[in-house]
Amino acid sequence: MLCLALGGEVIAAPALPGEEYVVFKALLDHGLGPEAQQVVVAESTTGDPAGILPTGQADDARAKDLGTSLELLRDWSLMNQRTVTLGEGFSTRVPHVLLTDTVRETLFRGDQPEQGWTQFFRRYPQSAGLVRLSRVGFNAARSEALVYLEFQCGAECGSGRLVQLARDPAGSWRIASGELLWIAAPEATPGPATPPP
Repeated sequence: MLCLALGGEVIAAPALPGEEYVVFKALLDHGLGPEAQQVVVAESTTGDPAGILPTGQADDARAKDLGTSLELLRDWSLMNQRTVTLGEGFSTRVPHVLLTDTVRETLFRGDQPEQGWTQFFRRYPQSAGLVRLSRVGFNAARSEALVYLEFQCGAECGSGRLVQLARDPAGSWRIASGELLWIAAPEATPGPATPPP
């Protein structure tokens, strides 16, 4: 059983449909490089579609810009009106850890995010960073899926993208397209140029 926080009140929520976890697995496995040893996933979904998507556009124009259908975008937006807690309903190609909200708040409390990331990587040395997922939106035929994936790897390191998946004839989910919504990287510091190795 999962829980939702609404206005400070925690209420019971049903488990996410298994199909969402199958999409999560396909998405995460696709993004894991051959060197990956562990993936750390935030236990709470991202929610907040209005804060994720670019503003100032009508839904149909936004869907077109994102390369998705209006139906799929609207279902994704509807599914993400609330933040929910992920369970252990999925597997990944490499071991994964669900980072609880409590542990996350402990690691990143205070106003020094760099210290939080030092603690994070000390606790999860085999991880490249922290993944946050939205809930999955589906089209009516359940042949297309849409997920927002956020990857954070430091105080000034990360990205967020909306990923569309399609179900192939064998029933497996495959990445169809992705739209980078934001990226953060540390500013280059001036210094002598060094040739690549």
